[in-house]
Amino acid sequence: MRLKDFVLRLRALLFRQRMDEELQEELAFHLEMQVRKNRCHERNPAEAERQARLQFGSVVTTTEECREVRGISYLEMLGKDVRFAFRMLRKSPGFTGVALLTLALGIGANTALFNIVYAVLLRPLPYPDPDRLVAIYSNYPVDGNASFSYPNFVDWQLDNRSFAHLAAYHPDDFTFTAAGEAQHVVGERLTAGFFDALGVKPILGRNFLPEEDRIGGPPVVLLSENFWRNRLGSQRTILGQSVTLNSTVYTVVGVIPADFSFSGKGFIAGDVYVPLGQSPGWPFQSRVFTMDIYGFGKLRPEVSLAQARADMDGVARRLAERYPDADKDSGIGLVPLKQDITGDTATLLYLLLGAVGFVLLIACANIANLLLARSAGRMREFAVRAALGATHGRCICQVLAESVLLSLMGGCLGLLLAAWATTGALGVVPNALPRAEEVALDTPVLLFTLGISIGAGILFGLAPAFRMGGQSLQEVFKEGGRGTSGARHRLQRVFIVSEVALALVLLAGAGLMVRTLIELESVNPGFNPRNTLTFSLTLPRTLAIQSAAALREHYRQITENLNALPDVEAASMIDSYLPMEGDDELAFWRDEDPKPASDSEMLMAYDIGVQPGYLRAMQIPLRQGRFFTEDDTTRSPLVVVVDEVFAQTFFPNQNPVGKVIDLTVFNAKAQIIGVVGHVKHAGLAADSTNSTHAQMYYACMQVPDRIVVTLWPLSHLARFLVRTKGHPLTALGSIREILNHMNNQQTIYGVATLDKIVSDSVAPHRFTMILMGAFAALALTLAGVGIYGVMSYVVGQRTQEIGLRIALGAHRMDVLRLVLGESATMAVLGVLIGTAAAFGLTRLLSKMLYGVSAHDPLTFAGGAILLTSVALVASYIPAQRAMRVDPMVALRHE
Repeated sequence: MRLKDFVLRLRALLFRQRMDEELQEELAFHLEMQVRKNRCHERNPAEAERQARLQFGSVVTTTEECREVRGISYLEMLGKDVRFAFRMLRKSPGFTGVALLTLALGIGANTALFNIVYAVLLRPLPYPDPDRLVAIYSNYPVDGNASFSYPNFVDWQLDNRSFAHLAAYHPDDFTFTAAGEAQHVVGERLTAGFFDALGVKPILGRNFLPEEDRIGGPPVVLLSENFWRNRLGSQRTILGQSVTLNSTVYTVVGVIPADFSFSGKGFIAGDVYVPLGQSPGWPFQSRVFTMDIYGFGKLRPEVSLAQARADMDGVARRLAERYPDADKDSGIGLVPLKQDITGDTATLLYLLLGAVGFVLLIACANIANLLLARSAGRMREFAVRAALGATHGRCICQVLAESVLLSLMGGCLGLLLAAWATTGALGVVPNALPRAEEVALDTPVLLFTLGISIGAGILFGLAPAFRMGGQSLQEVFKEGGRGTSGARHRLQRVFIVSEVALALVLLAGAGLMVRTLIELESVNPGFNPRNTLTFSLTLPRTLAIQSAAALREHYRQITENLNALPDVEAASMIDSYLPMEGDDELAFWRDEDPKPASDSEMLMAYDIGVQPGYLRAMQIPLRQGRFFTEDDTTRSPLVVVVDEVFAQTFFPNQNPVGKVIDLTVFNAKAQIIGVVGHVKHAGLAADSTNSTHAQMYYACMQVPDRIVVTLWPLSHLARFLVRTKGHPLTALGSIREILNHMNNQQTIYGVATLDKIVSDSVAPHRFTMILMGAFAALALTLAGVGIYGVMSYVVGQRTQEIGLRIALGAHRMDVLRLVLGESATMAVLGVLIGTAAAFGLTRLLSKMLYGVSAHDPLTFAGGAILLTSVALVASYIPAQRAMRVDPMVALRHE
């Protein structure tokens, strides 16, 4: 054996007696690589010099002289590093368990939120050429984008040169009659090109033809696959057969696949689809009445969005010239369909994604601190590696392999937590997010988890890697591995300060959302939602085709029977949207003013058709005059009741009772007979003084015949409100019984309590609060654990110093103040930095806040006090341990 090789082997043996099995194996590997380098140097010095500059252990000789030396590839080195890292983690189960739990929480939270962000915002729409799909609206100077009338849509189709397809739809409810039994089904009225524009092919039959989408066309229907299977027994011969909807016999021409979904505004993937052009009655044929019709188009391949907007602006100008009464000052708004679907959700989700990123950074800082503390016991190991020839880069790679392996294991656990957390988040507020049905742990989400796991591993492994890889050998051996601890302590304190700062930002955001939800829940909606039930009712087939008088009498009889129930305090029909579920607007002008030149210049207010019991059922206060009575019928003068905002906006400094207004849809004058309290129809956060939220009520029994026979059979436009003496759902059985007794073909559907409707109206705020609160709780916990870990380690390292202080006369309370003071200093510094950061970042939440400022001092102060308290509590146990240090034991050890 050559002398140089012998010396190397002897040098290693001096340490092997004191090393464990894993380190012995590692040393043997380093020794063999050094021997190979020496042999290569003797045969080819130039090649050996070149290989020496490579990362240690990656000697690959290609010259003839070094052919017998077996090269070690990077892949082999990586495999060895991973095996060694796994053994080291297995030897420290306590450290590994804490680190894995911390990483699982951080990575799992990020994966869960990215899963939602990707499905809602990043995943392309599931249609061919999704970037060419554009939502289309009527656009008004004051109201912005809104629904449009069907005649306008027909003209848009004929006049535009930009769209390959232009489609419209209107949500509706139907009464499906089979074997003499009436059932409620949900559906859509849509134009012939709807499914063609989305590239949806029926699993049976065909889509609508253009000639079927018009008045007088053959009544045809498309069925959903679920309806076909569940209601019609999957009959393969269904094509050409008939089904009865709203007393009309339709011929089945196709079956739409079950996986079809569309998240456009107001769209409901229902049971049946009928042609919109066949919709009966004047409301669908009126250029003024919009009937909640929405649409979208597919641009031609050569047309940009800007060109389409210019083209549709020209179409709008021509319609305004042709129909000035209806279309003056009305434009056409185009919005990319994906942007229209996501709306303001994008800002919210990206904000939450940034917030959960803070949680991962805190977790990384925690693991970095743990590794720095753990590195103190491994200094001698890496010093031996360096003594045997391991380069600085080689040591760094070994530590990073361990940290990345740890992070990947945490990522695997995080995936399990993410699956649970995603389900929980969507279950809390399932209707708060668009495209929620598309959320799934698919390939992009898995790649994201892999990416952040590797990135996190590198991030928290860099600090200990550089600390251990760059130590002075003499210092390490001289100090027994305790040298340079001061620099390591400073780095650990920097991590703790950063954790506290990030945690305070999350606490401030969560606190603001909690304050917002509290403020919203204390808002008076203008009515009492407690003990109030609402439901819709399908009309019997025989009534749906009868006269307006018969329909009025039927609804009057229903409310009379409901009021007769012992559990019911008051009941009323309502033929428009309920509060916080939408709004209808009615154009009018004051009779004392000249008639406006066009409909666009009319005054507008929410219109609500009700019966006399509505005020009692909703417990809305009467401010002036009177409310409707049973005597307000078609045989008496037309009257309306207005709210306070209406009175203040249109009759300022006047008594509105007795004033007359002209109602466009009714084509009649109506006298104001009373003023009631304002109801927050637009939502709890809506500005009650906003003139666009003015409301007027009319008596259902005074609705003109042409409206009754056209709209009331559309069952979703005729709902009932019932105030009960106890919990409203307990009265549902008796309500069903009495309605079935009246006519067994009446079916109740859409049952809900007003409490739930009010609660659902703040679902986005609740969703944000829950997630921000969860992130803040995680951050607070991780920050507390991090402070505890660092202070425990610092106390352990300073045992001799503390013992010497006590031996020289220091009181144990002085030691307590020393440890707690250091912890408080880090917490206060982190709070100051975090407050400055939160002051800027919480402004991003300003659109979500209500009743509280983005810079609310109470919220910021509460977060600072909470964090500082957690820091002191976390450091109290290490401080107590420091107080119990025996100076004799400490000095003897020294």
